[in-house]
Amino acid sequence: SAEEFAAVETALRDALKEIRGMSSGLSLPNMEGSTVAQVIEYAVRNHERRTRSRVALDLGPELPKHVPKLLLTCLYRAVQEGLNNAFRHADGKDQAVRTRVDGDQLVLEIADGGPGISEQPAAPADDTKGLGLKGLSDRVESLDGRFEIVSSPGAGTKLRIRFDKSALERFDEREV
Repeated sequence: SAEEFAAVETALRDALKEIRGMSSGLSLPNMEGSTVAQVIEYAVRNHERRTRSRVALDLGPELPKHVPKLLLTCLYRAVQEGLNNAFRHADGKDQAVRTRVDGDQLVLEIADGGPGISEQPAAPADDTKGLGLKGLSDRVESLDGRFEIVSSPGAGTKLRIRFDKSALERFDEREV
């Protein structure tokens, strides 16, 4: 019937729109010479433009100016994945990104005011649920960082990523 055809057509248009959105997020901007603050702000503004949503952005003082490109890529992907999840699972409610230096650590937090997660996503290897967060966690840990999910039902979700400055320096030496 015409009604069923219209429903299928709408579903296909929505799927195509989502695929285009994901595809545009696969390519990375040229980050050579960029600062931590510039990369994080760029990821936030891209998300806002793509989703037509707002993100509270707090770029703390004294953020490192020069860090390895692989770390910039990791930070960009963290913001991208965290905000995509906030938009998808929390309808973009209270999206926020905060970056600061805490003692000898660089800390990045991506938060939302959504329903939260009832249990930490520790999915089996063959389960694709939580794959984006698992990949992000692996990426962070490969750069000697720490990845944490802080969430409970009804209290939103916060991704917290930490890198020790000394680890960044050691990593910088490896990236030759």
